[in-house]
Amino acid sequence: MNDQNQYYENYPATIIILRNIFEIVIWGIGVLLLVKFGKWVVISYLIYSALMVAWIMRFRCKYCYYYGKTCTIGYGKVASMFFDRGDNEEFPKKIKYIIPAILTWILPVIGGVFLLIRNFSVIILILVVVFIVFRFVLSERVLVKYGCQFCYQNHDCPAYQLKHGHKK
Repeated sequence: MNDQNQYYENYPATIIILRNIFEIVIWGIGVLLLVKFGKWVVISYLIYSALMVAWIMRFRCKYCYYYGKTCTIGYGKVASMFFDRGDNEEFPKKIKYIIPAILTWILPVIGGVFLLIRNFSVIILILVVVFIVFRFVLSERVLVKYGCQFCYQNHDCPAYQLKHGHKK
């Protein structure tokens, strides 16, 4: 049970839309940072990103309390269409399955830094900074403010515990 009295059984559509807008903007900036490497790099990045969404649904979301419900990004509802429910007690152990998805956050930054070193461009610098701000600052703040604090199982989530210093 959540330590606080207020949690969402199903997240409101406005939060899901806001969170998805952040993700689309982040992927879009990632594409812009990688486009100078060629269309196959961009296509590979987009395919990998889509596979990581499916991966997270398969190896994380199906164990979540929000499986079959609308979570902060909507994956719980989608995961229930493709994957059988897992044991919710296993949810805390499944955090390790987000590790491969971290590449979708790191590759555009590495690509952008490489481009800056190779041939400095103010536009690339701005894209790298905006990507970092969206991915690592704004997205996290939106997630915490509108997501984590209202999550039924934030007390059970290793990511929440790690990010916010809360103990079980």
